[in-house]
Order: sequence, then C-alpha cells, then structure tokens
Amino acid sequence: MWFQLTGSNMDSWKKIKALYIDDDETLLDITRLILEDLDPDIMLDTSSNINEAINNYRNYDIILTDYEMASLDGVELATKIREHSDLPIIIYTNHGCEKIAEKAFTMGVNDYVRKEAEPEHYRVLVKRIKSEVDRYRSNQMLRESNERLKNIFQVTPHAIAVIDLEGRIIDCNKATLEIFGVETLEEVKGLNCLEFVSPRDILKAKADLSRCLYLGSLEKLEYELISDYGRKFPARLSASVMEGLNGGPSGIVLFIEDISEVREMEESLISYNNVLDDYLKAGNDPLTKA
Repeated sequence: MWFQLTGSNMDSWKKIKALYIDDDETLLDITRLILEDLDPDIMLDTSSNINEAINNYRNYDIILTDYEMASLDGVELATKIREHSDLPIIIYTNHGCEKIAEKAFTMGVNDYVRKEAEPEHYRVLVKRIKSEVDRYRSNQMLRESNERLKNIFQVTPHAIAVIDLEGRIIDCNKATLEIFGVETLEEVKGLNCLEFVSPRDILKAKADLSRCLYLGSLEKLEYELISDYGRKFPARLSASVMEGLNGGPSGIVLFIEDISEVREMEESLISYNNVLDDYLKAGNDPLTKA
C-alpha cells in the first residue's frame, strides 16, 4: 500500500482549507462563523475580490462561490479555474434555477447548494464540502499510486505484459519489448499474445489461459516463444488475473522470463555429467585404482 492514513497524516487528511467567494461581505462573515462552528476541521477563508480569488485558489482544497456577482458570475469563475485545475467547486447561491444548475454542471462544477433561510442548510453545506474534498483527495491518491505503479512497471528489469480477456496485448514494459525485439508498444498493442508462442505450444498456452481465468493465477509455465525477428527461445511465465470494477476479471498480467541461459547451463551440465559417466565407466575411477 502506497499511503496509509495514520497519526499526523490522518489529522492532515481531516483538515479542509476552503475558499468562499461572494460579493456580499456580511454573508461571507456569517457563513465562515457558522461553518467553522459546525465543523472545526473546516478552515474557511473568504474573499469578495474575484481577481484575488483567481490568483490564490491553488492554496485551497475546495472553492465555494456565489452565482450572481457584479464582475463575474459563479459559473464563469468556475470556468476560469477549470482551465488550470480540477479542484472541487461548489456553487452556493440563492438561485435555484435548473438552467443555471445545468450550466454549472456542464462547465465542471461539482455541486450546487442553495442558500436557505433555515439554518439547517449549513449542515448540508458542510456535508457536501467534506464529501467533495474526500472524493477529490481519494482520486488524487489513486492517480499518484497509479503513476508510481506505472513508473515501476516501466523500470523493472522483469518483462511484464498485460492482455485482455481475448488475449490481446494492452500494455507491456520496456523489458518485454526487448525480449521480443520490438521498439515501441504500438508495434505489438492489439496483437494476440499467442502470436509470440511457438506453434508446438499454442494448444498448451490456450489451455493455460483458460485455467488462469478459472483459478486466478498460474506459476512457472514454460513455453517456446518467438521474437519479432524469428528467434525462438525458452521462457518461463507466471500469470495473474486482474479484477475489474465490477468484481469480475478484466485482464491478465503476464510475467515473462527468458530462460535461454538457464537452459544452456542445464545442457552444459548434462553434457559434462555424460562425459564424466563415460569416463568412469571406462575404468578411470581414481577411487578404484590401486
């Protein structure tokens, strides 16, 4: 696991820095006092200066903005922010028009909360703020984790390939490209992985793919593979099924090892042992000589 929420980083995760933009300064102060009282983990800064807000939004976890303001409406403000950032944005306004809400969501606004006379709506606003920030942070962590995995995938010296349920190549790392004598992923992407299996092992490979989908993983499978330029070589593979969002299989990860050198060493050892056996059978055992 790349990141674990414990101790101080759990406290950091709970804290939320929010920026509320509105040209009604009285409402700014009231909202700040109420939200921070309802949830001390929310630190709400306020601004009636839209240009200042546009310059400083990167310092926050979420943006709240009124819709109707003198110089720029909330959707236009959100559009400017969306040009550079995917920070969560909530339109917080007196207007309950469906057209405005539809326009806001189309331009990338995350949520739309109406200002109400009833104070209970502030609790709703707090929940929406926390929900959007939690979702944003979780997505950030997922992206960072995926980026780390992608980097490891590319720099590992072990050959790794990903295929779909039909056996078509989705992705592979540099080590795999080197084994098969190709330069870019585009040269092999979409090809069936069985195209790189020697004809003598095709039926075995097909059966093993089916078994892998049934069992979830297989280890130490050996085949004769063929590189892009026709070189045949022995290889040892392990395979593991990837789980999709629906809980079912979405593909298979293949771990490939060129065992040519291992086979050469084994053959050399066998040859050496045969020579030694012949030598001993000829009566040359030094232990039996007087």
